[in-house]
Amino acid sequence: MVRRKNQEKIITNPIWLLISEAAKITGVSDKTIRRGIKVAKEITFRIINGRYYVELLSVIEFMEKNIKLKNRLNTFGIGQYVKEFNRKRKEEIKTEEIK
Repeated sequence: MVRRKNQEKIITNPIWLLISEAAKITGVSDKTIRRGIKVAKEITFRIINGRYYVELLSVIEFMEKNIKLKNRLNTFGIGQYVKEFNRKRKEEIKTEEIK
């Protein structure tokens, strides 16, 4: 269970990813994620069997704070799929309204 500082809701099942997985999802390099852990100290992590696992929500929050990283998230990361999903959903709603 993880409680975020600026969040009222308690996250009961946070998603933990390897650094390489988080980098692929967000569209940045492993080095950027490691920098968020060590230098910025903004990414929540845990070490299991010598491997770093990062919490997905904290990675996204880290990316959203920097304009360059936010743009990479939206262009090369998961944001590109969210935009496509929203576009398709809007088209579905319009076709339903026509019927």
